[in-house]
Amino acid sequence: MNTIPPASQQASQSVRESLWRDTCRVLALLVASLVVVTAATGQSVTIEQQIGKELLAMATADQAARSADVGAMSQQERREHFAAAADGDRQRATRLQEIIDSYGWPDPQRFGEGAGEAAFLIVQHADHDPEFQARCLPLLQQAAEQGHVSLRAVAFLTDRVRVKQGRPQVYGTQYQPARDDSGRTLRAESGRLMYELPLVEDIEWLDERRAAVGLGPWLHYERQMAEQQGREPARAPRSFQSEDENAIHDEAMQVLKRVSRHYGTLPVMTDLIATSFVMEGRKDETSSIQVRLNGESSEAVGIVPPTALDIYLIDGTLFLGLVGAPGMVVAEVDGDPLASAEQHLGIAFAYLPPQLWMRWTDGTERAGEWFTFGMLDESKIKGVSSREIEGRRVYEITFEGIAPLLGGRSGKGVARIDAESLLLAEVVIDGGTDEEVPTFRFEAAFSPLTPVVLETPIEVELSEDAPRYNGFMDMLTTALAAKPTLEVGTIAPPFQLRDQHGNEHSLEDYRGQYVVLDWWGLWCAPCVESLPHIQELHDKYADDDSVSVLLMNVRDDVEKTRAYLREHEYTFTSLDDADGMVEAYGIRAFPSVVLLGPDGIVLHAEAGSSAEVERVLERALAEHKAAVSGP
Repeated sequence: MNTIPPASQQASQSVRESLWRDTCRVLALLVASLVVVTAATGQSVTIEQQIGKELLAMATADQAARSADVGAMSQQERREHFAAAADGDRQRATRLQEIIDSYGWPDPQRFGEGAGEAAFLIVQHADHDPEFQARCLPLLQQAAEQGHVSLRAVAFLTDRVRVKQGRPQVYGTQYQPARDDSGRTLRAESGRLMYELPLVEDIEWLDERRAAVGLGPWLHYERQMAEQQGREPARAPRSFQSEDENAIHDEAMQVLKRVSRHYGTLPVMTDLIATSFVMEGRKDETSSIQVRLNGESSEAVGIVPPTALDIYLIDGTLFLGLVGAPGMVVAEVDGDPLASAEQHLGIAFAYLPPQLWMRWTDGTERAGEWFTFGMLDESKIKGVSSREIEGRRVYEITFEGIAPLLGGRSGKGVARIDAESLLLAEVVIDGGTDEEVPTFRFEAAFSPLTPVVLETPIEVELSEDAPRYNGFMDMLTTALAAKPTLEVGTIAPPFQLRDQHGNEHSLEDYRGQYVVLDWWGLWCAPCVESLPHIQELHDKYADDDSVSVLLMNVRDDVEKTRAYLREHEYTFTSLDDADGMVEAYGIRAFPSVVLLGPDGIVLHAEAGSSAEVERVLERALAEHKAAVSGP
């Protein structure tokens, strides 16, 4: 075990005592000056002002420890000096934590000019407590936004925190001692410490970032550092090309968080996406996707092949249109449109455009799915880089997954995001490889128009110039009225259909009864979810000859529907092949419910659940019974 000789112990103690005396002398002068000022002016000094003076004194002690002429010291004296300086850093950091916990970050109004910058110096040198440094960074950023500290301070602490977290620097301000494989610091022949050049992200934009916070070009800074370290200046810092997949993934997530947050706050947006698909040399015709966003209450997207799909989120209600379906599926959104879309779209959810992913998502947990357009499964974000394309700086987010079109072979893609507007520019996906040749390629080019890009905001509404795919826009216009087009007070069209048991039913059979007609299909998730409630309604009036509940099944295989009803032991009556009655009853949304009176007159019609229909039915029955019983 190494021991320190008594003489060295005395020298160590002498250095510590010297630093402590210097600190005490500064604090004593501070207290004396406060007493003089108070006595001379008759004004009391607040606690915060006293703390502000204390912070200035601590900053002075911090700089005194770092400006000592260590070159004139012996090796033992240097060791003792640095140990004493480290003790001082810990004591000052501990005191600053107490101040921040009690008063928050020091501002000039309460603590006096320079208190915030003094606090920054103490935090910057609290390397023994990186968690404290990370905790202070957002406080320092907020102080800089308010003009209380310099942006330069934010830049230095940002890099310090990122170094401690093993991440590349943003501004290239921090030089770390070089170490060998065993972790020991390396020194030049002169005895000076050797330092590693900063590891910096987006190196081509380094000087622009530095200029934005008031720092000069990195090469000027590097020359100063090289002179202090006794070496030749380097031409550039180390560029971030880490092989640490976790670090790369974290960097990509940071970019995607910014982009997602931006899409989530856009008040208005229209984005036309031109897509093309090439497989084994054959190219499909270019198709298009139109995404229209309008504030928090209305979203719209129309999609053509690979699937035909319309999605609208309007005032908390999700309207979904699927190819081949006779109308819109209507679902109430329970606070999470992304989850609702996934629940009700089924397999078509994979084709959700990235704009809606980013607008509706919470965080980046499923970011790997944002850009796949259904071309890749189990996709994961792999990394991020930055480069210039046609004079514009772009972020390139890379991702990989499994291509279901190719029997599970791997695929990869890249999403390019304009760094200035933070809007998507392009997505390219290569599915599977055969001797480095893509088996298929999917390309999507984005043409976003937003008030961020244009000075004149774009008016987005469901109008004649909106996309019309398979008539879904017309269906939506009707669905927005929240009821079928069959008007109340009109005579319901007659029908003659068979139920799940093969028995024939006609509307005429139910004359003299109140009839609830519920329009549904197995392809409609909200319809299936409402079946237990329909069963409850059926059971409630099972013994009442004045009420019948009939389900009108649309666009389903008869045998599959009957098997499903048997499996779930539903006892209500469901009429098969009601497709021909959809137009007659003006049904444009599923589920929809129509209530008929005893004379076949429409009493109520609505899209969605049957709650209101049930209330109308109960009111009608009460009025009917009152009329029969008389006064």
